[in-house]
This record gives sequence, C-alpha cells and structure tokens, in this order.
Amino acid sequence: MNGSNEREVKLNKAKMIKGVLAMLGIGICGVVVVLGMVIVLVAEKNATSFTRILFLILFLFSLTTMCFGFVSAVGLLMKLFRMKPALVLTGTGLVYSLSNASMGFVPWSEVIDVEVLEFCIKGHDAKMLVVKVKSPQHYAKLGNLRERANNWINYKTCGSPIVLSTDMLKISVSDLMSLFAQYREKAA
Repeated sequence: MNGSNEREVKLNKAKMIKGVLAMLGIGICGVVVVLGMVIVLVAEKNATSFTRILFLILFLFSLTTMCFGFVSAVGLLMKLFRMKPALVLTGTGLVYSLSNASMGFVPWSEVIDVEVLEFCIKGHDAKMLVVKVKSPQHYAKLGNLRERANNWINYKTCGSPIVLSTDMLKISVSDLMSLFAQYREKAA
C-alpha cells in the first residue's frame, strides 16, 4: 500500500525499545525472585507445610510474572522488526495492524465517528482512538478466539471493537485525528 492517496503511519521505534526493556526488566525481576525463593526453600529444612504452600504460591506468581515479561518483550520485538506500517489510511478506508486484534480493512462508509479515549495507568497518560462503526457486531466477531474476546471487551467497554492504541505510533493524537477527519471528509 503506497498509492498517492495513502498515508502510512509508522511505529515509534524509540517507544517500542523502551517497552521491550521494561518487559525484560519485569522478566528479570521474576527470575531473581524465583531463584531467591528456591534457594531459601532448599536451605530451610524445617519449613512447615504452611510455609511450603505459601512459598509455592509465591513461586508460581513469580514464575507467571517472569513468563509474562519475557513473552511481552518477544512480542514487542517482533512488532519492532516487522516491515508493514502500523496504520494505513486510504481514500477508501483504514487498515490498523499494530494490535493483536487487527480488524483488517475498515471502509470509511462503515465509520460513524472517531473519539479519543484518555486514561491514566500508573502516572502515564495514555490515549486510544475509538473508531465507532455502523456494524460493531461484525467486527467483534473477527479473528481467533483470543482476538474475538479482546474485540468483545473493547465493544462493551468503549462502544466499539475497533480501538487503536496511539502510544506506539509515530504521530501525535491531534495530528492523527486531523488525518482521520481529512480522509473521512474526502470519502463522504
């Protein structure tokens, strides 16, 4: 996709690298905690069954945290090195391929409205674009089981299954909203 009436929005690679490093940090912390717990449990010969159960629960939690960190880092790295753009706006519609629940091509004739959803996670202000469509149930049913679950959650919480994360895009939210408005106006 690289026609004269298209706009490709790339990933912000610096933000992606920060995300990878953060996820690796979480994974390494999980490894340290797991190793520390194994050492303590092995060294403690007189541990009660309650202590052993408590250590087992903490061990499993730490192991889960470690796996989450490393799997997330690998997922971000895969997105970082892929060649296709995160978002493509054309005269006929849009294609967003950054999230795990990509919708494929969405024609402008389906788009009713585009809203900015702002929220704060641990002191970080995040913004998402919610693309309201005429037939949200159709888009909520797309993808594999995990993607459909994600689409359904987006639909119930945001009013549309099409929710675009703007954090990793190499464009400001205001510029992106302007682009959406321009392309929708041209298509009307």
